[in-house]
Amino acid sequence: MNKLVPRMNRTMRHIAVILFGVAFLFPVPYTLHAQTLHAQTLHAQTLHAQLAFTVEAPWWGSWLFRGLVLLVVLTLMLLFFRSRLLAAHRQGHILEERLREQAAELQRRTEEVQLKNEALAESTAALRSAQAKLTYASKMASLGELSAGIAHEIKNPINFVNNFALSSVDIADELKEELEKGGEDAALADRIAPLVDELVTSAQKISEHGARVDRIVQSMLLHSHGKAGEAEPVALNEFIDQYVSLAFHGMRAQVQNFTVTIEREYGDSVGSIPVVRQDIARVFVNLLNNAFQAVNDRSGTENAEYEPIVRVRTREENGFAVVVIEDNGRGVPEKLREKIFEPFFTTKSAGSGTGLGLSLSHEIIVDGHGGTLRYETSELGGACFIITLPVEQVPEEK
Repeated sequence: MNKLVPRMNRTMRHIAVILFGVAFLFPVPYTLHAQTLHAQTLHAQTLHAQLAFTVEAPWWGSWLFRGLVLLVVLTLMLLFFRSRLLAAHRQGHILEERLREQAAELQRRTEEVQLKNEALAESTAALRSAQAKLTYASKMASLGELSAGIAHEIKNPINFVNNFALSSVDIADELKEELEKGGEDAALADRIAPLVDELVTSAQKISEHGARVDRIVQSMLLHSHGKAGEAEPVALNEFIDQYVSLAFHGMRAQVQNFTVTIEREYGDSVGSIPVVRQDIARVFVNLLNNAFQAVNDRSGTENAEYEPIVRVRTREENGFAVVVIEDNGRGVPEKLREKIFEPFFTTKSAGSGTGLGLSLSHEIIVDGHGGTLRYETSELGGACFIITLPVEQVPEEK
C-alpha cells in the first residue's frame, strides 16, 4: 500500500501536466478521482482520494491578449493594404501623367504632320496650276504661231479677192449704165444686160464669202494673241453689266429694229474676282452676241406673240463665282452639244459664224482661269451657258 501511493503521485503529476497543457487552450474546472486497486487481486478497493482544481491559462493565452493580437494583426494588414493601395494610386497617377504627356506629344506631332500635308497639298496645287498655265501658254504660243502664219498667208490673197470682187461689181454697174443709155444696137444691149446682172450677182457672192473668210482669219489672229495675261481683281457684276450693254448696242447697230428683253439678276454676294480683263471680256461678248443672235433669228420666223428674252445671272457658290447667260432662242440640238466647243464647229447658218468663238471661250475659262464652261438647256427654252470662275486665285510657286 505504501508503494502504491508514490506511484499514484507520479501518475497524478503526469495527468496534471497533460491537463495543464490542455487547459492552456481551454481553461475550465477539473475534478480528479483516484481509486486504488489491489496489487494481487486487481479488485477495486475503496476510493481513497478526490481532487478538484481549475487550471488557469497564462496571460498570453487569455482571450483579451488574443483579441489584442488579432486587432494588431488586422491593423497591420489594413496598413499594409492601404500602403499598397496608395502606392498603386500613385503609380496610376504617374502612368496617367505619362499617357497624357504622350497623347499631347502625339497630338502635337499629328498637327505638325497635318500642317506639312496641307503645305504639301498647297504646293502641289500651286505646282499643278503653274504647270497647267505653262502648258496653256505653250499651247497658245504654238497655236498662235501657227494661226498667225496661216492667217497672214491667207489674208493677202483674200484681200485681193475681195477688192477685185468689189471692183467687178463697180465695173459691171458702169457697163450696165452704158448699155441702158441705148444706141444703135439696142438688141445687143438687151441680150448683154442679163449677163451683166449675173456677173454682178457672182461678184457679190464672191465678196460675201470672201468677207466670211476674212472673219475666220480675224478669229485665227485672235487665237494667236490668246496668251495668258496678268490677272487682276474685277467687280464681276459691274464688269459683266458693262458688256451686256455693249453687246446689245453692237447688235442694234447690225440689225435695225432689234428688240429684246434683258433680265439682269446679279447676286449681292458676288464681289471681286481675279481675272484677265481682256480675255473674260472676249468670252462675255461672244456668249452675249450668240444669245442676241439666237433670239433675233427666232423672232424672224415666229409670230408676233414671241418675245425675245436674254437673261444674265450671277451668284457665288462653293467658292466659285457663277455666271449664267441664257436665252429663249432655239437652242442647240442634243446630238450637236458635244461638239460645240470644238474649233471651227458652228451651228449658225452659212456665213454668220466662224466656229472659233466657243472654242476660244472654253480655252480662256478652263485653261486660262481654272474654271468651267458648260452648256445646258435653258428654263426659257433656248441655250444656257454656265461659267464658273474661282473667287480666289491659286498662288503660284516662284
